[in-house]
Amino acid sequence: MTSKTKIGLINYGAGNMASVRNALDYIGRSYDKISIGPLQHSSDYIYLLPGVGSFAQASKALQVLKFDPLSFRSVRLIGICLGMQLLFTDSTEGSLSPGLSLIPGNIRLITDYTSSDNRVRIPHIGWQEMKFYPGNSPFLLAEFLKHDYYFVHSYMAVDVEHKHVIASVKYGGISIPSIVMNNATIGFQFHPEKSGHHGLYLLEKAINYLDSL
Repeated sequence: MTSKTKIGLINYGAGNMASVRNALDYIGRSYDKISIGPLQHSSDYIYLLPGVGSFAQASKALQVLKFDPLSFRSVRLIGICLGMQLLFTDSTEGSLSPGLSLIPGNIRLITDYTSSDNRVRIPHIGWQEMKFYPGNSPFLLAEFLKHDYYFVHSYMAVDVEHKHVIASVKYGGISIPSIVMNNATIGFQFHPEKSGHHGLYLLEKAINYLDSL
């Protein structure tokens, strides 16, 4: 049986805190708000990095609040939406800004990668089914097939090695990474906390996996 490690909920002013707190309450995980860095390399926490809004502003906020990128490298971490995008090397949203470089790849505008034959609206918003790659995941995902999850984003992860992609979603004729992972770092491009029962259970499964490390 896994222990009930406390969640360190990183509060850097990028929003979405209330829905994530409600999700953690629902799945029965206690949490502390972490509002200043650097992160403690402690087995006491699994850290959760939420966020909505601009990558450039979020990157700057992490710097101002002393969330040193090096401190993220030896902790267990889940990033959600903008929080997932911050796991990568950089983004062109707002201005070219550095990420945490925990997963190799970059964040770019979705429509930079869609063809003129596939005119799409951004943000990519709504409920959508994902394609899972079970061979890339250390925890079982079959039970999450055939369910829809809630997306809202204009930028996507690109140049990501397939081994780091746990799931993807089709939009505008292209495949967009929707769950990524590298060692003890997991990212959700969609909002599990806004995706109903199955999204909450998927978040719980990811936390339980990190709890077992």
